[in-house]
Amino acid sequence: MESHWTVSDRLHRVEQPPSAVLIYKRQSLTALGSLASLSVVSAEGKSILGQLIGHDLVAVTFVLDCFQLQFGDGSRLNITTAASLQSATGICRFPEPLFVSGLVSLIGQLVSAIEEGARDLDIFLGGSALTLSLRPEDFHVEAYDFHAADGGFAVQN
Repeated sequence: MESHWTVSDRLHRVEQPPSAVLIYKRQSLTALGSLASLSVVSAEGKSILGQLIGHDLVAVTFVLDCFQLQFGDGSRLNITTAASLQSATGICRFPEPLFVSGLVSLIGQLVSAIEEGARDLDIFLGGSALTLSLRPEDFHVEAYDFHAADGGFAVQN
């Protein structure tokens, strides 16, 4: 089943198909995709999370069972799903101490790529890959919410 919707220039909530992305945006934004694999794209055809490519990770905040990434352009990504970090030293999972120290060590590194799939979101920076689970069994309400520097907002649930 293919979904397609457009958000107007006014800030409002988009209709929510099951297991899809909610989008709030102050500028025109279009979301295209299916329920199995949804990609959020701007009017120019770019992924909203793709805005992070080329920006540096400037801060990491940990709170009990979630964490937040802040980027040099002012964007932030709140993560409330299962996450793992793969680096040259191996794979570790949140909230293991090696995950925490490994992620903190990436502060100052640039995001080089982002791959969005039906089950996972991979963020590549500093020779490491941060993998966020998009599987419903790995989060309670949402997997992540993204606040773009330009005012865009997306939630994966």
